[in-house]
Amino acid sequence: MRCHSPSSVPVLLTAMKIFGGFPFAWNYKECQLVVKRSIPFTCWSMIVMPVMTILSLCCVVNAPVNHGKTTYRISTYILNYGTYGLLLLFFPYFTLRSYALADILRRMGRQHVDIRRSVIDKRDAFTAIYVTSSFGALCYINYDAIWNCLQLIYKMEFTIYKIPSIVCDFVSEITVVILILSVYFILKILSIESQESVEFLRQAFESSSPSNSSNGHQHLKLQHVAFNSWDAVDTTKHAETGGHSIATSEKKHRRERHQSITDHRTVLEDGHNSRKDENVRCCQRIASRLMAFDDVVHEVVDYLSPLVIMILLSCTLNATTMLYLISQNLIAIYYYLTYSFLKTMSVVSIARLTEPLRWKRENCLREIRKILVTCAMEEEEEAVLRNVEKLLQASPQFHVYQLFTLDCRILLPVAHGVVTYLVICFQFNYSEDPRLVGNSTADTE
Repeated sequence: MRCHSPSSVPVLLTAMKIFGGFPFAWNYKECQLVVKRSIPFTCWSMIVMPVMTILSLCCVVNAPVNHGKTTYRISTYILNYGTYGLLLLFFPYFTLRSYALADILRRMGRQHVDIRRSVIDKRDAFTAIYVTSSFGALCYINYDAIWNCLQLIYKMEFTIYKIPSIVCDFVSEITVVILILSVYFILKILSIESQESVEFLRQAFESSSPSNSSNGHQHLKLQHVAFNSWDAVDTTKHAETGGHSIATSEKKHRRERHQSITDHRTVLEDGHNSRKDENVRCCQRIASRLMAFDDVVHEVVDYLSPLVIMILLSCTLNATTMLYLISQNLIAIYYYLTYSFLKTMSVVSIARLTEPLRWKRENCLREIRKILVTCAMEEEEEAVLRNVEKLLQASPQFHVYQLFTLDCRILLPVAHGVVTYLVICFQFNYSEDPRLVGNSTADTE
């Protein structure tokens, strides 16, 4: 069992329990993770989920009506109906599908994966920036929203829209951050376990390579040379003495030496065969472990795909609409910019979810190819090792309902959609402004 070091996964799972998304308890029994449903947190989740669903419904039904330009009004409708309409689906799914996350942890426990291990390294600099910036942006957004809310404290809008929207925005943003970080670190733990398994395989092959076992063969060769030279000396003695008793003794000692060398050769061959069998068994165990990790990744994809779609849609709608509203309401420019920045960071973090898995898989593939090139092995060992290489080459892809692959390449289509919507909004805004239309007509005349 590994030594316990500070880890993020248990802390994030506890935070998910607080926000109603993981009503389970876990502990370690005989070095294996055991996950069981927690009755108190199940009751808590059954309270949080309906409350957040009702608040989201209030925001949809009681969304304020703006009486400005048509483009501004439609953008506000899209912002409110799209965001809180998706939250109507997000919170029930997040709570009711918590058993899928528990199954993921149970499968990891059966492979003796320790979720308490520390996985933070230098590559997590962006993750630290994301967490810090999200916390700062949430503080500013909620401060500004509460301050504006207090100005409407005596109006009906304060009760039926402002309070539900503030609560929904805060809880949803915190939940999204916790969910993204949890999945990120779970995938990173799996990738590190895969790399450690391949490194163990490399050490096994290097320890049994001919460079390490050549001493035994060299020793056998020297014994053959000594045996032949000693036979020559004994033959000379026999010619000189010509004694019958000496010849009988020579035959006896020769048979004993020949039997000793034969036994030594048998021991070396048995040792070589045992090392080969051990390497084959090691390859098979590593392949089975990697396949189990691939199954866990597929379960993560099934659990996260609907949530990813809802988060990406919500973040894209919010970021796009907020950027357009900046040009229409310069008073709240800092609020809109901060909200757009928060949503953009969420989109980038989702796109980077599978990066640790891809990096570690590439490292594992290089290690396997290094073993095949540098270590001498039997055909059976090479065949099993080739199977491990094929398994690593066919690493699981994060396909979201076959609609797209979750990686950094989704950032370009998202940016394209944002720019397209902004251009269309500004075109309609230009056509709705009578002063701009009049100036363009006068210029034409």
